[in-house]
Amino acid sequence: MTATRPLLVVGGGKMGSALLAGWLDRGVARQDVHVVEPNEAAAAALADALGVNVATGIEGLPADLAPAFVMFAVKPQVMGDVAPPYRRFTDPKTVFLSIAAGLPIAFFETHLGTEAAVVRAMLAARADGVQDLAHVGQRERALEMQRIESGFATLGILGNTAPLLGLFGTITGMIKAFMVIEQAGGKVDAQALAGGIWEAMITTGVGLAVAIPLLILLHFLENVAERRANAMHRCVSLVLEQTGRNGSSREPLEKVHHWEAISDGV
Repeated sequence: MTATRPLLVVGGGKMGSALLAGWLDRGVARQDVHVVEPNEAAAAALADALGVNVATGIEGLPADLAPAFVMFAVKPQVMGDVAPPYRRFTDPKTVFLSIAAGLPIAFFETHLGTEAAVVRAMLAARADGVQDLAHVGQRERALEMQRIESGFATLGILGNTAPLLGLFGTITGMIKAFMVIEQAGGKVDAQALAGGIWEAMITTGVGLAVAIPLLILLHFLENVAERRANAMHRCVSLVLEQTGRNGSSREPLEKVHHWEAISDGV
């Protein structure tokens, strides 16, 4: 087994260290191997025994590390906590492998990001002989964006209608205030007017209190979705470059922005 880029092993237990020892025996350069083992004693023992680079956490890895291969050698019950930080290594040039039993591919697509699902679909299509990989990438990216944006419409509707409901309450409160003035024969009594004015102010305040946090949250999620769309666009481009399929589709790989229509009028 040979590699031109580093290898990353997450978990230095019995299974992980055994596989790693076999790779080293087959000629993998020790300086190209990085292991993450949270137990400090086990990490030190692994470094002494195999002579590889060992860190006790992902923060101990080189900032510019771009592994060709990432293997998860941890127990299935802790994979949900272990895997997400390693999504920074998701790339069409990086292979992920898990030896944890019972975890489906969908689990890793969820924890390693939407890019993994797009790349997997494109590579699967290539293996099936599909020529228009750009169209496959565009389709899968659109599906992932629809899943990401599934709750945006609800947030947009709530954020837009809350001030209108507050305004409706304001109008009904002012109507009550003017009805009191009419019933009093034009004589202004501050105490009598207070009820209607209080109702007008409280409904306006509640409407704004609901709308402002919702709109802030919506725009924050829009930015997150846009970053995910850009990351998937980059992965599609890299897969096309790696497979030599540039320009095979007439459909431009434009950004997917379903959410913009939700908040344009806000």
